[in-house]
Amino acid sequence: MKRFYRKEKIIISALEGRLGKDTAEKYRVYYFDELSSTMDVASKLAPEELGWITVVIADIQSGGKGRLSRKWFSTIDDLTVSVILREYLSGIPYSLIVSYSVYRALRDYSADIYLKWVNDIYWSNGKKLGGILLEDKGDRLIIGVGINLNNQVFPEDLKGKATSYYIEKNRRIDKLAFLVDFLSVLNSDLNQLRESGPEKLLEGWENASIMPGRTVRVVTAERTYEGFCTGINKKTGFLLLRSGDEEYEIFDAERVIIRPLPPSPQ
Repeated sequence: MKRFYRKEKIIISALEGRLGKDTAEKYRVYYFDELSSTMDVASKLAPEELGWITVVIADIQSGGKGRLSRKWFSTIDDLTVSVILREYLSGIPYSLIVSYSVYRALRDYSADIYLKWVNDIYWSNGKKLGGILLEDKGDRLIIGVGINLNNQVFPEDLKGKATSYYIEKNRRIDKLAFLVDFLSVLNSDLNQLRESGPEKLLEGWENASIMPGRTVRVVTAERTYEGFCTGINKKTGFLLLRSGDEEYEIFDAERVIIRPLPPSPQ
């Protein structure tokens, strides 16, 4: 486990240019060559090792985590980072807010991106580009972010399900440059959250999602729902679903399936 101090300084210097010196000095960056999981390291950092926002990044992550104890596949060409917040608000759907920040950063590279509830980033062809994972440790909120940037090959079980920016556009994204893009957007979104609440950000998330207006099937630990998605609750991030005369607000899911649109009439 080797730290890249030079890359850490490059990131902080770039943040100074974007956010100003006073804001950038509140950040701590830990850049490693290889880790089992950035989230594991993020959870073990001592309080005195944390900044206002702390970033843990690894070029290679051998034991990345996904939701519901799934493994997250990544390569050296992808972005695997954990962001630690020491100050955060209870009851806020940070997974949606952070996925919206990722979406806004990616939109500078391509318009072919959309969001899927609860925490996923997709390419317009229905293949997964990235995801968000949260761990609330009490003294810190750890936000794991995995984005397939430049990967060219996926294992058999992910072929047809996952994609990368490089596969879709046949060009690379500079990983450090994109990280700075994302952190700059996230800084702006967190400031907006503190100043005016989540409503505008969640409205932006909803506009970036293809789910409103579609029939969806939502599998939770308790039951399965199927109905018409009317959007999300702009305060809680809960999914709004209408099925017949019943209306539901769903706060989490194990699986979400978006039904295909019916064929256009000839």
